[in-house]
Amino acid sequence: LGSLFVGSNDGLKDLEGLSKIQEMEGEIFVKLNPQLADVEGLRNLRRVGGLYLKHNGIATLSGLSSLETVDTNLDLEDNDGISTLEGLSALQRVGGYLDINNSSFLESLVGMEKLSEVEGSFFLARNSKLKTTNGLEGLRTVGGDFWMDANGLQELDALHGLQKIGGDLWIRYNLSLSTDVAADWAATVTVGGNQQILGNAP
Repeated sequence: LGSLFVGSNDGLKDLEGLSKIQEMEGEIFVKLNPQLADVEGLRNLRRVGGLYLKHNGIATLSGLSSLETVDTNLDLEDNDGISTLEGLSALQRVGGYLDINNSSFLESLVGMEKLSEVEGSFFLARNSKLKTTNGLEGLRTVGGDFWMDANGLQELDALHGLQKIGGDLWIRYNLSLSTDVAADWAATVTVGGNQQILGNAP
């Protein structure tokens, strides 16, 4: 099965038509569906080439509870209804980039404890209510860049298992995160590229 695009449907309320998909080599794009409140139709999906959930009305990711592997990118951007990532409890590996970006009401990453590897870059940015890294305890490797920009983060405690970042490390404009805390944590990680730690709290 090739890639699948579900987008710009003002009246779409569910994805039940996709409920038989368990594995898919292509990518699934679900974008610009303001009435779509959940992704329960993906409840049997275990592996997918890529998954993009952007600009929907989704309030929960519980329908992704079977998802173990994303071969390329997992993009969770501009989903203001989501407050937690508990639906990603089976996820172990992202083969491309992971983007958790601009979700204004996201308060917790709890549910991602099994995620151990992001082979591409990890973008955690513009999540103003996200105060903690809890949920990332299992993360060991980020193959590309790791950006933590403009979140509400106050600590990085759950990231102490992260051993290696292949690219750049950016920790910027997290106004509730102490610069000393950020620098002390960064010193424990092997970083292959450049580091920028700036614009955080004193």
